[in-house]
Amino acid sequence: RAMSGGNQQKAIIAREIDKDPQLLIAVQPTRGLDVGAIEYIHAQLVAQRDQGKAVLLVSLEMDEVLDACRYYVEKTGRRVIFEYALIKNVNCDTKHAEELARRLRGLQCHVNLIPANEIDETSHKRSGEKTLKNFCDILSSQGVNVTVRRSLGSDIDASCGQLRSRREKQSPSGRE
Repeated sequence: RAMSGGNQQKAIIAREIDKDPQLLIAVQPTRGLDVGAIEYIHAQLVAQRDQGKAVLLVSLEMDEVLDACRYYVEKTGRRVIFEYALIKNVNCDTKHAEELARRLRGLQCHVNLIPANEIDETSHKRSGEKTLKNFCDILSSQGVNVTVRRSLGSDIDASCGQLRSRREKQSPSGRE
């Protein structure tokens, strides 16, 4: 008989913990699982951390990431810094700013807003200055500390992502 997804994930976690690693990297460990399996897996990861092991949690589940951030702030008293790349027509509308502010409310954190750089190979475009200011104002008005990261070099295709793109165009393998 086949095991459920939750039981499969529990077995994988148990197998990896049994190897007694000093570093445990958990990628999407609770994706699609029921509440009981999620609690069990989190308890196992916390137990490893409490034994002095390094645990790296990689997750696309926003609630899981924010729970880990809240735990970190609670234990260390230090703030968390979030990097938020604004991409035109993807994640820069008023509703996105309001949702981000709602999720971060009460969390000791700082948000760096990063206007996306335009790269020829993608359809992603940079948000306009008015959109950027509106997004920043919404976060600030909700008590979220926020700054806009200055972009240097985009006028000469030398900002983040653009140099890689130009280099790959110069060399078929992307390496010189």
